Amino acid sequence: MTLQTITLIEVISETVSIMVGTVVFFLVQRLIPGFGFLLQRRALRFILAAVLFFLAAQILALVETVFAPATSLTVTLLEDFAEVFVIVLAALAAVILYRSERQDIASLRRAADLDELTALSSRAFFRRAAKRRLTLSQENGLPLACIVLDIDDFKAYNDEFGHEAGDRALVCVARAMQDLARADDHTARQGGEEFVVLMNGSLQDAVTVAERIRLRVEEACSPGRDEGLLRQITVSLGVARLSDKANTLEGLLNAADQEMYRAKRAGKNRAFAAGQE
Repeated sequence: MTLQTITLIEVISETVSIMVGTVVFFLVQRLIPGFGFLLQRRALRFILAAVLFFLAAQILALVETVFAPATSLTVTLLEDFAEVFVIVLAALAAVILYRSERQDIASLRRAADLDELTALSSRAFFRRAAKRRLTLSQENGLPLACIVLDIDDFKAYNDEFGHEAGDRALVCVARAMQDLARADDHTARQGGEEFVVLMNGSLQDAVTVAERIRLRVEEACSPGRDEGLLRQITVSLGVARLSDKANTLEGLLNAADQEMYRAKRAGKNRAFAAGQE
């Protein structure tokens, strides 16, 4: 291959690199406003600067290839410095993106794992964690129980006093649950006015906890204790344990749910457990 052919290939390669770099530059420039996190926008700006230095290095390389006999040491040094800046800026962008993942994205994930109103676990997070807890319990023969509770006559309360008052009632019940939760209990808002507790322990242990929650709600969620409440709030609770009949998460939740509805039919503001009359 002749020297002229090699030079032509280098010129074509460097020209294509400049064209691609220019396209990338304008593409990144248009992407920056679409990113909501400050650290991500900052990382893209570093990438933008890296592309500029890349373009500078390619232009200098093209000049060096075309005018090789006439190029000075200064052009070569500028080309080398431009390439170094490309590497440094790309590394900085990677570090900033890593920080964004640790801070911004992680905070979003934590927010998604919590119910915004009550600060209990969200339904989606509860189901993921509960399935892991259930598998662990089955593999190690550990007792596991579930409590489902529902605010009595919540729809009527919401309709009469408005959604803001309804939200206050939900927060009060959630607070009562949190006050009584043990370190390894998993409390969550299932949706609407329904809550759930998943706990290690026997059926009787869960019944005891359910009764304590019922009494705490009855005590704390009243107009006399919470000025934001406009009438007494009570809950009905259902309790079930992991067993041969309820050996999946759905089966366990359904068994506790049925007991909760049985408590409502029996007069509300009470706790019923599977297998108890």
